[in-house]
Amino acid sequence: LGAVRARDQLGSQSCTGQAVSQALRIAYLHQGIDCPELSALAPYYWGRALWGGQRTDGGSYLRHTVRAVVKLGCPDETAWPFALIKVNKAPATSAIFSAAKRRGTRNYYRCYGVDDMRRAIAAGFPIVGGWAIDSAFKNDNGSMVVDAVIGTIIGRHAMVLDEYNSDGSFGLLNSWGTDWRADGRGIAEEAFAAQAFDS
Repeated sequence: LGAVRARDQLGSQSCTGQAVSQALRIAYLHQGIDCPELSALAPYYWGRALWGGQRTDGGSYLRHTVRAVVKLGCPDETAWPFALIKVNKAPATSAIFSAAKRRGTRNYYRCYGVDDMRRAIAAGFPIVGGWAIDSAFKNDNGSMVVDAVIGTIIGRHAMVLDEYNSDGSFGLLNSWGTDWRADGRGIAEEAFAAQAFDS
């Protein structure tokens, strides 16, 4: 899965769209289905539109973003490429047609703890989760290992868990560009994974 690189949301609040599009691509590739890079802006916009927040780049709910992908699919990145000036714009008609090719996602399931997360990953389904984060997590040059958040919470952030290791840790794919930790990836300790407020 090394072909799935970390994205960069460039200061936008589009982490839910980033995480959902990355996880969907990982799931397709795991099943042996060719899948190009997918648009993060389209599901981010459509997810916000479900609750009326599409005009403001203020973040969104994971479940709304996933519901948007179940309903509409997810377009290729080339059909609605990431650009900050388009964060609050409705995806073009070409993006809607591109998304329709990927309307095969019929449902999603909540994980109740790290054992559920491991079972899902073993079955080829990456985890999209939301976590409270502190300033230590935000540090680009911090340790590759991300442990339980114990500092003052500075916000919430959606990311992807796409593998698990024999020591109980998980592979973590972020959307803050390749300068964050190790090429945009980290290793989430079990205690951090368990702190997901939704997964």
